[in-house]
Amino acid sequence: MGKPPTEQAITIGSLLSSRTKQGLVEFVVNDERLQFPLDKAREIYEMFGGAIEAATTDQIVYEIMRDKGLPEPAVLAILGEMREKRQGSKGTVYAS
Repeated sequence: MGKPPTEQAITIGSLLSSRTKQGLVEFVVNDERLQFPLDKAREIYEMFGGAIEAATTDQIVYEIMRDKGLPEPAVLAILGEMREKRQGSKGTVYAS
């Protein structure tokens, strides 16, 4: 597999726009700062939840199949098929 993920400095906070007086959610990863209106922040929240559940399922299915003796290439192929059924693509799906 690839390189293990590196540790990231992540902070999430709320703020009020000084210009529009609307609530915003600020998401900072290391030195990159992003601000989202509430509707977009809620959409991202739902995407994170879905991704967490999908990754959890992938890990559990992988562990069960490997414990049952299936070879890793077969397990990875099955997980790829599951991902395609779940999200319509074997690769990463990018939201708008």
